[in-house]
Amino acid sequence: MFRTLAAVACALALAGPAFAQSQPSTEQRQAADELMTAMNMQTVFERTISLTMEQQLANDPDMRALAPQLRQFFKENLNWEAVRGDFRDIYARRFTAAELRELAAFYRTPVGQKAARLT
Repeated sequence: MFRTLAAVACALALAGPAFAQSQPSTEQRQAADELMTAMNMQTVFERTISLTMEQQLANDPDMRALAPQLRQFFKENLNWEAVRGDFRDIYARRFTAAELRELAAFYRTPVGQKAARLT
């Protein structure tokens, strides 16, 4: 669980240079939203958080008593709606709207869905 928090923090920190760039256009943000939908990012994000937490609880039996509080913390603070905009803006700053649409088209294909599942 703490590794997940650290991983998310590192990802956002590494995206720091992206935040220094100009604001993405509405078109880029919409295209990034389409890409994240095609990649099933909400499902992947939520599954990653859940699996990581379960793994941490399994590895540290003393933490099992804290499971309800941890689940509530994640539900309130590290949920998809809390991070979606950050992920969207990272993509929108790194790719043009046309590139984002191309990526989304790929992720809508069977191979793209497989890549999203396995990544």
